[in-house]
Amino acid sequence: MQAESSSARLHSNADALRTLRSVCAAIRETGELTIEHTKLLHFFCADVLVTATDILDHKSIKRIVAQPSRREFYLVDSAARHPHLLLPGFCSCQAYLHKVAMRSESLVCKHELAVMVAAALPAGRSRVETTELADDEWAKELQLALKLAALHSEG
Repeated sequence: MQAESSSARLHSNADALRTLRSVCAAIRETGELTIEHTKLLHFFCADVLVTATDILDHKSIKRIVAQPSRREFYLVDSAARHPHLLLPGFCSCQAYLHKVAMRSESLVCKHELAVMVAAALPAGRSRVETTELADDEWAKELQLALKLAALHSEG
């Protein structure tokens, strides 16, 4: 019985995540974050929306893009010494590990939601700083960010 409820919860989370991505696509299409978008974000991510908004308003979000492959990752400032690393569907923060990945209590962490919304907004309306690197340099930066994330999670 518990396996059935876990499976149903994972399925509903997958549906909710697809809908959340659709909301972000709608933000991208309109070029703005409307009241309707905000209501939908609140419905799916009420537990992290306020803190994600705080990140959007006050923290640095860096987008590192590889050229020519266009692969990307994000670094989001945190209260800790090192920024959090974000790849599609992953954040290096403890909340992501415990509340999103392990327990499915939250759909996304605050950093992931902030990146999703920031990436959907036009360049002039978001605080995302984009750096483009050659593929080999990008891989080195990603490797460094992964090592820092691992060190940060250990202590």
